[in-house]
Amino acid sequence: MNEIKIGFGPFSKPRINREAFDAVLKSEVVGENTATYEFETPVTAIGAHAFFDTNKGIEEDLFLHYIELPDSVETIHPETFDGICKLKSKLLVDNMLIIDNVLIKHFDSYNSGEVSVPEGMTAIAPGALSGFWAKKIILPSTLKEIGKEAFRGCTHLTSVKLPKGLEKIGDYAFSNTALGTATIPDSVTSIGVEAFSDCSKLKKIKIGKSVERIGERVVSRCHLLATIDGRGASADKRMLIFDGTLLAYTAASKESHLEIPEGVKRIGSDALFDAKNLTSVTLPSSLESIGTGAFQRSSITEIEVPESVTTIEYGAFSTTIIEKFSGKFATADGSALVEGNTLLAGAGNRSFTLNIPENVTEIAPMACYLGEISGVTFPDCVTVIGSKAFAYCSNMCLPVDALPKNLEIIGEMAFEQSVMRSDMFRDGVIIPANVKEIGYHAFFSTAAYSASANTYWFEPVTPPKIDTTGMRINAIYVPEEALEAYRNAYPEFSDKIHVWER
Repeated sequence: MNEIKIGFGPFSKPRINREAFDAVLKSEVVGENTATYEFETPVTAIGAHAFFDTNKGIEEDLFLHYIELPDSVETIHPETFDGICKLKSKLLVDNMLIIDNVLIKHFDSYNSGEVSVPEGMTAIAPGALSGFWAKKIILPSTLKEIGKEAFRGCTHLTSVKLPKGLEKIGDYAFSNTALGTATIPDSVTSIGVEAFSDCSKLKKIKIGKSVERIGERVVSRCHLLATIDGRGASADKRMLIFDGTLLAYTAASKESHLEIPEGVKRIGSDALFDAKNLTSVTLPSSLESIGTGAFQRSSITEIEVPESVTTIEYGAFSTTIIEKFSGKFATADGSALVEGNTLLAGAGNRSFTLNIPENVTEIAPMACYLGEISGVTFPDCVTVIGSKAFAYCSNMCLPVDALPKNLEIIGEMAFEQSVMRSDMFRDGVIIPANVKEIGYHAFFSTAAYSASANTYWFEPVTPPKIDTTGMRINAIYVPEEALEAYRNAYPEFSDKIHVWER
């Protein structure tokens, strides 16, 4: 029969991608956790992204619990499936799906010992061994490419030797593994984004001499990293600088000061993440941009931004203990960085009320994320508060009318809180009349049965677009003439929506 059967999780809503198959779909029967698809002619090839999950309102690759393929299938694209727990197919040999010398998927994921990839393989497909329990993986000498996320989440993996002929390491290839060292062969020309990120035991990495491309965050969140060697390594082996970008700094370094050398034009995303011992840094006059999260969780207390800098990406200084900014973009009191009409960052280790300058119309994402500020005063001209802008500011408590009058957009998780403080707006919050959109978890709290705001007074006559996921509501008060419109817009809270008696 020309049928393909799949199994999926209880919260998935599958949709077949008809363009991924070389046969015309005849019928489909979708049940609670299974689906059967019948085709008019035999399926011989399956392309990328064969099944989508539409559960969240957007299309994502569907994670399959199992799939049964007809014997007619001869070719499967490496990115056909997001994941498979069990496969039934004539193509499966020794728990491996191999097509044209590419290991598409290995199904022996619970093997906690040693796993070998057969000789002759030239590539390991994206996610092929992700989540494996193996402690050691032996790679073939014929291997040329390791795909995206190939070994991601192999949290027991302590040993793997990369073969001398290897040429490419994909994004997240060894992310979240237990590797203690990583030696990149001289044959490798490309290392992907976050290729070795979140490796909690990684202490040393050596970059081969032929590398032409290294993605950002390559060793991000590796808090034991003490040595960077090989191509791009600084003389003291504390920094990885490649093509004018500071990509990484050894988080385990005991040094308290860092002078970034002249010639560096960019500090990459998360480059100095978790540099706990670093209390001061000197930025070069050649610097032009600072990446997202560049100084996250470092211990730097003051920083001077050179005049050469033209771009500071969102969250560059979030979760820091900076007390004062100076140089370009700094406000007169050193409490914030402002570029044009956008607040880029607020000082993170000052228990004070941040008075946002009158010319600011937008608060950048993560501007004060995890900051110590106790309050904030908005000018009425602010129209946008970006995602996570004031999330987890555990000391901040704001009055009900704190939000600016001309506000239009409140980004996702903008005021999200943790169990430390679940009542940033302890008396509720007034949503100004011009607000059109409130993002996902904008006032959410991880504290059970709580939120940073529980009571809302809406001024807009037209209900704003709201992602209500996870919202915890005591009461919503709205203009009398808009009562029915609000109850129709937010039916899950209809019994809590009342007329605002002003």
